[in-house]
Order: sequence, then structure tokens, then C-alpha cells
Amino acid sequence: MLFKVNKSLRLVFCGYLLLLTTNGYAANQDLLNNIGINEVAPIVQSAGIVSQREKTKSGNDYLLVDIKGWQSAIMLLDCKSGSCNMVRFYSSRKAPYVTPSQINTLNKNHRYARIYSSDNNIIIESDLLIQGGVTENSITRFIERQLSTTESIAQGLTDQRPGGAQ
Repeated sequence: MLFKVNKSLRLVFCGYLLLLTTNGYAANQDLLNNIGINEVAPIVQSAGIVSQREKTKSGNDYLLVDIKGWQSAIMLLDCKSGSCNMVRFYSSRKAPYVTPSQINTLNKNHRYARIYSSDNNIIIESDLLIQGGVTENSITRFIERQLSTTESIAQGLTDQRPGGAQ
């Protein structure tokens, strides 16, 4: 009989510990819902990133960021009534002589971003799904990772001009 009581007490104790640790985690990491540009802008600023709020031609807000000559934007997509389902980090820069081989290598080495060329620009995009809620730390880490990826690509990118000229 003593063994059954101890086993029951152990199960209750383990359940209690699980409840405590889950609530403690939730208290430290509040889940953000109904995320819009007004919620993302302070997160970007608190990460030490200088940004400027702009509007697209269609009137959607985004944050403009300059990263070592790359025009970058932090946009919110799939929005309804000020609540969005996705954060997109977008960077672009003129690079008329980047080869498809270089782009393939960049895509191979940078798995968290899509890298492609369009109209003599090289473009880096990455998305974070926020539907259903996300923590502030998740948004911060996503933006910091994309900044790091963009800087890494910028350092390793060279234009391959015809005739070997650099």
C-alpha cells in the first residue's frame, strides 16, 4: 500500500512540476497575437536596428532598413484588420554580373533564405509564419538571423564581369 501512495505522489509531483515549468515559460515568453506593424516596429528598434516606416504603393506599411548598401524591408503579409500571418524580410541590391552558379551556391549555403536575381538585382527573402501567435524573441531572432545572412552574402558576393574584370 505504501508503494502505491508513493507512486501516486510521484505522479502528482511530476504533474505539478510540469505545470509550474510550463506556466513559468509562458510568463517569460508572452505569446503575441494580432501582430501588425505597430507591434513589430518596437521589436525591431529594441534589437538595435534603425528602421524607417514607409508605405507600399498599395498603402501597406513596412519598415525600411539599410544593411551595408542593401535596401532591406521588413514587411507583414496576409493581413486582415491589422492582424498579419507572416513577417517577410526582403533585401535587394544591384548586381548585374552575378552568375546563376553563384546564386545556386548561395542558396546551397544559406538555407534560411531564398536568393534569386531579377532585373539586374540580387534578392534575398525569408518568411516567418506568425499565424496563431509568436513570441517577441522569435521575431527578434528571425530578424537578427536575416541581418546576419544578408551581411554574410554581401561579404561573399562578387560581380563576375565579362572578360575577368572585377
